[in-house]
Amino acid sequence: METDEAICPSCGSKATVIQTQVNVPFFHDLFLITVKCEKCGLKVSDVINMRFGRPIRCTFHVQSLEDLNAKVVRSSTSTIRIPELGASMEPGPAAQPFITNVEGVLHRFLDIAQTLKNWSTTPQETQRCEQAINAINKAISGQLKFTIILEDPLGNGMILLRDQKRVKVEELTKEEVKELKTGPYMILEARSIKPDEE
Repeated sequence: METDEAICPSCGSKATVIQTQVNVPFFHDLFLITVKCEKCGLKVSDVINMRFGRPIRCTFHVQSLEDLNAKVVRSSTSTIRIPELGASMEPGPAAQPFITNVEGVLHRFLDIAQTLKNWSTTPQETQRCEQAINAINKAISGQLKFTIILEDPLGNGMILLRDQKRVKVEELTKEEVKELKTGPYMILEARSIKPDEE
């Protein structure tokens, strides 16, 4: 772990930059970066894959309780979708990266559904939230088979499994990349660079 200083992009004061390189089993080295400002409270984190860089889509069909243990590396540019639940997590200006498993992703969706239920103002909204909560709980308990899809225009996200052949990884087309949200980053046209090319 390395610590450095930088200028806070929010208030212009000195901010602390923490950089950590982490090796994720069955994957590659990840670079975790966190910027903290004591003065204004800003905290920004990101996950950078040290090897990939191509726009990718990972698709994994969850068939059993054991499959809920598959690792999910979500960078601040990753979009996660579960079509069977009608659930999606898209990057925004303050998108936070995380490393969890499929069950952890489901619990994040469950928290959102429960919050939306608390904010419901009509019986119809409450009923839709309750239906979503029931479906997510079925997925968590292994009663519902589903597909988790992770898309990342910068190639920094991934779904990881011991039997990696079960995760379909494909490169996104330029048209598909243009349809994705990229959080705090802009995608610029550039020449294609191979992952190991310097």
